[in-house]
Amino acid sequence: MERYLKKAIVSDLYKKIIIITGPRQVGKTTLSKALISDYEYLNYDNVFDRKKIHKSELDFNSTHYI
Repeated sequence: MERYLKKAIVSDLYKKIIIITGPRQVGKTTLSKALISDYEYLNYDNVFDRKKIHKSELDFNSTHYI
């Protein structure tokens, strides 16, 4: 099933930061992972991902993150 926002989000991924918000269990993670499989998925609720984000170990010039 194609989500109605997918096309708009994908077209904006290369131009701006995309933030997906909403209540629990509505499909935010599913949508994020379905957008582009080449991106690294980071979850701020995950301790290891959060440490990676805070330590600035991310190379935004060569990698895209969701």
